[in-house]
Amino acid sequence: MNGSITIDRRGRIISEDFGDITTDVIEELVAMSRPAEPVIVEREQAEIARVAGNEARDLACGRLVARIHPDAYAYWEQREGEGFWKDKHELKNFLRDNPACRVNSRSRRLSITKPV
Repeated sequence: MNGSITIDRRGRIISEDFGDITTDVIEELVAMSRPAEPVIVEREQAEIARVAGNEARDLACGRLVARIHPDAYAYWEQREGEGFWKDKHELKNFLRDNPACRVNSRSRRLSITKPV
């Protein structure tokens, strides 16, 4: 299995052990360039949302608004441009369309509202 691989004049990839492997190489390259499966990302995002529900919203460094799966973060950053996550309007629209990303936790302090 230490056969050589060559590319002929027609651009076909020929393996000494397996013959013409052009279509296999193309299929593998296409599969590598695909983004993560949306179903897997959605499942993982739901788990992130479930865990994030127990967190405090107000932290020392600011307010926790959302927890976003890394693949979704990278996808939207690449699709919309570098400033996508810094734009408050875009973030608001994203959280409206993807409620599983929003952190809906309760305050640690008891709040009592006095009727007027």
